[in-house]
Amino acid sequence: MNEGAFDGGQLTEDQKQLRTYYQKILKAVHKSDAFLGPYIENHYYNKAHTDTYDHRIFSFVRYDDKEVVLVVSNFDKDKNYAIDLKLDPSIVSLLELKQEDYDLSDLLTDETAKLRISEGIGQLSIDLKPLESRIFLFRP
Repeated sequence: MNEGAFDGGQLTEDQKQLRTYYQKILKAVHKSDAFLGPYIENHYYNKAHTDTYDHRIFSFVRYDDKEVVLVVSNFDKDKNYAIDLKLDPSIVSLLELKQEDYDLSDLLTDETAKLRISEGIGQLSIDLKPLESRIFLFRP
C-alpha cells in the first residue's frame, strides 16, 4: 500500500517481482475458459512413470470443448528439474487426442513447446527452475 494509492509504489524489488508474477498468472487465467472446466490431476501418473518427477512437482489439466490447459509447477525452492512429463493415458483418451504433435503455448512465458502423443501417452520435455510454474495452452 502506498498511502492508500495501492499502486505498489513502496514495494521492494522482490515484492515488485512477485506482484508482476501474480499479474501474469491472473492474465493467463483470463485468457482461456478452460480454467473453468473440469479438473484432472496428472500428478500420480507421473510419480509412478517418470523418473525425474517427484513430490515437489505437481501437474494437472483443465479443459473445455475448445481448449486444454496443462499446468506444471515446481515447489522446490532450490532444485531445477528436467522432466519428460507424461500425460496420463486416461487424459489422452478422455480428450480424444490423436497420435500427433500438439503445439503448446506457455501463457506465462510466451514460449512454445510440443506435446507428442504416441501409443496413447502424451509426452512433453520441460525444464523447471526452482519455484517455477508453466501454464501450457493447446487446442485438440
